[in-house]
Amino acid sequence: MDKSIIEALQKNGREPFRRIAAEVGVSEATIRARYSRLCDDIELLCADRRQLLDLTNRIRALDGVISTESFLYLELCKQLYDWGTRANSGAVAAGVG
Repeated sequence: MDKSIIEALQKNGREPFRRIAAEVGVSEATIRARYSRLCDDIELLCADRRQLLDLTNRIRALDGVISTESFLYLELCKQLYDWGTRANSGAVAAGVG
C-alpha cells in the first residue's frame, strides 16, 4: 500500500487522497494515515559517518528489522523523488529501509 501511495504522488503530487484510496481499495482515512506515517518515517539524514553508524545500529536492534541499506552522498547537486517507482526501475534507490 505504501508503494502505491508513493507511486501515485510521484505521478501527480496533487492527486486527491480520495482517488488514491479508490485505486488501492481502502478508505481515504487509511491513505491519510499512511501518508502521514510515510512523511514522518521515510528518510534519515546524518551529519557524519559516526552518526550514521550509531543510527544504523539502533535501527538494526529494533524487533522486526531484517536489514538496512544506507547511501553516502559525497555531493548532492539535485535531489529527485522518483526512487522506487516502476517508471524509474533502472535507477538506484535512496534512503534507509
